[in-house]
Amino acid sequence: MTMERTYHYGKKVIIMSKSSTTVGVILWVTQEHGRSVLSGVLEHFHEASGVDVLTIPADVEIHQPLLEGLDGLIISLDPHAIKRWLPSFKGPTVAVPRMGEVQGVATVTTDSTLVGQEAAEHFLAMRVDSVVLCADPHGGDIEACHEAFSNTAMEGGVQVLPSPSLKRRKGQGINEWLKTLPASTGIFAGGDLWARRLAQGAKELGLRIPEDLSILGLGNSPIMCRTGGIGLSSIAIPAESLGRRAAEVLEGLRKGHTPSNVTLKPTGTITRDSTEIVCVDDPLVAQVAQQIRKRFLEDPGTAKLAHEQGIARRTLDQRFRAEMGCSIHEEVVRCRLKWATGMLSDGKTDIKILANRMGMQLSNFSRFIRDHTGVSPREFRRQSLDGGEAPSIEQAPLEAPAHSEL
Repeated sequence: MTMERTYHYGKKVIIMSKSSTTVGVILWVTQEHGRSVLSGVLEHFHEASGVDVLTIPADVEIHQPLLEGLDGLIISLDPHAIKRWLPSFKGPTVAVPRMGEVQGVATVTTDSTLVGQEAAEHFLAMRVDSVVLCADPHGGDIEACHEAFSNTAMEGGVQVLPSPSLKRRKGQGINEWLKTLPASTGIFAGGDLWARRLAQGAKELGLRIPEDLSILGLGNSPIMCRTGGIGLSSIAIPAESLGRRAAEVLEGLRKGHTPSNVTLKPTGTITRDSTEIVCVDDPLVAQVAQQIRKRFLEDPGTAKLAHEQGIARRTLDQRFRAEMGCSIHEEVVRCRLKWATGMLSDGKTDIKILANRMGMQLSNFSRFIRDHTGVSPREFRRQSLDGGEAPSIEQAPLEAPAHSEL
């Protein structure tokens, strides 16, 4: 059976030939999260013969004949939008919001409590004076995220400021709110789009990022985080893993299994310019530490950094160790390890490319990761993306192994 579908803007296209099992995936095709979830769904069904995956843009009108032709449905939208779609399809359905569960339907999502905790812990490590959650009210389970964020921050001795209503914070409203924030405030935007808007507003006001305001997003969207003049730090979500697990749950529902929810852990914070700050009393050490965090991939070395600061190498190393509790070399290795494991957890860059960017042969890169985590880069990535307990990263010693190219 062939079904014809008319999009809301008038174009007629052939959707599917009903000769096999067809699973629909509803998503915003312009958003990175939805596309990554779709990739996970496609990966799961790649080996399954007779299963077609139909992409349905979220901005089209709902046509009942289209949905009735599906054998299962995965909806990767925010919880409010998911609820609008649910009454239109009575078959096996799985919801995949970015955060939080959707009542009345099997849900595969990211643990919003862990997201809130991770955001607060990131700011605590920066030693900010105050924090605030400024999240899209439709972005997921904001209440649980906000509670975890606030509790973790207060337990760390940091003031928690009242959250604004983003419905009223559009255009100049964002800037007016930013003016009210005290210096050394960490803003958890709860989404990369809002993080970018806040960064733009801070720039217009002449506020320094991250010295005056530090901003943390959610989702680690390459477009939002790596463009716009300042790199945005962001908590990465295992979107492809969400897609794979959603496909598994949907298969179970089609076999008559009891609906069950699956919650995965965030895959870590990818640190960029918007939260990259060093809080120490010695201004020279702070400047050197900032240089390390900007140039760690090239491994500038103690001698070169000392020459740039016009100071003896031994003196610089002593002052650095007194403030930071480690040598310059150890800090470089720590930054390289943090970057490498973060990129592995993100799952979007080939391991060979990561090794190349660190100036290593693949074999040496593998040894470097194994020495500090106990597993290979591939296994570290697999465990991180599966949403399980990621391998722990050894914090000491952080000396580079003799066979590395640091």
